Order: sequence, then C-alpha cells, then structure tokens
Amino acid sequence: MSISSPSPAPARKPKPVPERFQVAKTTLWFDRIMTKTIIGGGFTVIVAVFGILFFLLAVTIPLFQGADVKEGQSLAPAPQATGTWGLDPSGTQPFVYNNGRNVFFLDKDSGSLNPVPVALPDNETVCAHSYNSFLSAYPVATKSGKVGIISVHSGLNIHGRTNAHGPGNAGTEISPLHPMTENGEVPGRISGVAYADAGERKIFSTINETDQGPRLLLMTLEESRSLLHEGEFVPSGFHDLTECLDGRPVAMLPGNSETASSSPRIRTSSSTSPTTKTRKPGKSARPSRPPWEAEKG
Repeated sequence: MSISSPSPAPARKPKPVPERFQVAKTTLWFDRIMTKTIIGGGFTVIVAVFGILFFLLAVTIPLFQGADVKEGQSLAPAPQATGTWGLDPSGTQPFVYNNGRNVFFLDKDSGSLNPVPVALPDNETVCAHSYNSFLSAYPVATKSGKVGIISVHSGLNIHGRTNAHGPGNAGTEISPLHPMTENGEVPGRISGVAYADAGERKIFSTINETDQGPRLLLMTLEESRSLLHEGEFVPSGFHDLTECLDGRPVAMLPGNSETASSSPRIRTSSSTSPTTKTRKPGKSARPSRPPWEAEKG
C-alpha cells in the first residue's frame, strides 16, 4: 500500500505594498547621491587635515635649520650718487637723497639715477636730513628752521606686490613743515635732525649750530581732533634741551617706533654709547600711510 505525499501548498502571493509606503524613485536617486557626497566629503576632510599637517611641517622645519645668506644682485650706482641711501619696503628699490629737491631712484639694470621731484615750498631749502628705515622716509630741516618728513614710495609693498600707488609710480610726499620754536625764530643753523613716531605723538629734534655753541631743540606733535573726528598733527610742545648735553653732539639717532617711548637719541663726542635724553609716551603703531596724516573717525 503506497502512501501518497501531500502536494506542496501553493506559493502565497506577496501582498502589494500600500502606496503610502512606497518610496519615489527620485527620492532613492537623491539618497544615493547624498550618500556618495557624504563619503566624498569625509575623504576630503581627511586629505585637508593631512595637507595642513604637511604645510605646518614644511614651514616649521626650516626654523630649526641654519640660515643661508647669499648675494642676490650686485649694484653699481653712478659715481655721482652721493647722499643717504634708502630702500623701499619691498627691499628691491634703492634710492638716495642729498638735501636737494629730488630723490633719486636707482635703475638696477643701467646703474643710472632717475630723479623724482620733492614738492618743497619754493622759499624753503633743505640744510639737514636723516633717514628712518622703518618709515622709508627722510626727516628734513630747512634753512628757515622748519622740519618735516619726505616719505618715499616705490609702488611696491613689503611683500613685493603692488600697493595703492600702483606699479611704476615711484614718488615722494612731503609733510607740512613746522618751525622748531614757538615764535618761529630758530637760533643758528640746523646741522642735524631726527624724528621719532609713536602713533598719535611724534617728535622732532635738531642740533643747532650757534656762536655760543651747539643747541639741542625738541618739538612734539600731537593729533588734534574736531567735532567730526577728523584731525591733523600740530605742534604741542617746544623744548630747549641744551643743558642736558654732556658733550658736543655729533649725530642724531632716530627713535624706535616699536616701543611706547620713542624719542630720538643724541650721540655726543664724550659718550661711547647713545644716551636717551628725552622720553615721550605714546602708542605703538606702524603707519600704513604717510606719518603726518591723522586717522579719521
């Protein structure tokens, strides 16, 4: 007697998914795109972190290595290039000044000097000057006893890029001239001048040669503000520091505008090191424009 096996049960048809549970194809497509985007963004972040790490190592490792200085270019200026040499903030454009009405820029290819005029008043003649490398400017004194600043620009900033003056627009700007005494009568002839900048306060000092001997004069400038918060630098004090000299002055050294006390120093023939005779407190700031222009509002 044979036993027949039961026939398999018919397969059950899956119930149709209700329409409210069905995902639109556009949603699935967008989800796949977002998944790949997130994965790609994660890899990008990892690569960026490692890139920053390698950059920091590349700029840090040379700090622990020895410095290597080599000559980049040898310049041969014209024989008549006498005066005080200066260098623009980019360190690429030399210039020279010698108490005249022109600043001469050196053409590094030909060695010739190209004059750039200084807008001095017609009745003023420069009799003394010095050089402030921090400002790329020449403090000057005139025969009439006035002082000011000749600021020199080459069209390049400290990074060698074009500044507000534009490429090829080397030139000069001169500040207002101020007398070294309150009544405008300056004794003797000015033989030396120095300048210090402390932001809102500025100092000029001069050595004046008189029949009674050298005299040391100092003038301070401070910013005066108006109701519209616009100001200009005007003389705020006049001082005769001749009694502070302990020898015959032979040089004027500019003050350090990185410090709060930025007064010129006087080197005398009886001293072996510069001696600070006066100090004027002020704010430390490197001017981003000619030092005589006051900030506005």
